[in-house]
Order: sequence, then C-alpha cells, then structure tokens
Amino acid sequence: MVLEQVWEQTLLTWKQGPQMVGFTLMHAFAPLALAGILGYYAIYVWLLLVAVFFIRCRSLPVSAHLPMIIVALLIIALALIPYSFWARLGGVVV
Repeated sequence: MVLEQVWEQTLLTWKQGPQMVGFTLMHAFAPLALAGILGYYAIYVWLLLVAVFFIRCRSLPVSAHLPMIIVALLIIALALIPYSFWARLGGVVV
C-alpha cells in the first residue's frame, strides 16, 4: 500500500499532474486498502513491542532481526513523506 501511494505521488503525478492519492485503491479495492492501513499501524505496534523486548532484555538485535526492523522503519519513513515533497521532485506544484 505504501509503495502504491509513493508511485501515485511520484511517477503518476509527474506524468499526469496532481492526483487524488489513494482514491482508486480505496474505491476499487476497499477491503485490501483497509487491510493495508491496519497493517501499517500494526508495524508501529510491532516496532514498539520489539523495542520494549530489547530494552527489557538489555540486548541488541541480532543480525537476523535487523532486516525486519530496517524494512519496518523504511515503510514508516516513506509513508510520512508529504505528497508535496514527492510532487516537487518532478517539478509539479501541488
């Protein structure tokens, strides 16, 4: 879901102008979109639980955990970048 939004906010906006980001996804595939939204917020909960676990055990994540943590943080970071930033990269004013 985050990648679909990034695609709409970048390439599609650069090619066709400003978009109603998420409109098609929400109206054509509402259950999938809602599952994606729930999954996005579940990542926050999972990261919080992971942080609590590692703080409580007073240990650092092992190399097997790092890719999952990095991907989760990347997903959150991509979703937090505003639409206007992505549009400006392609020279589109929103």
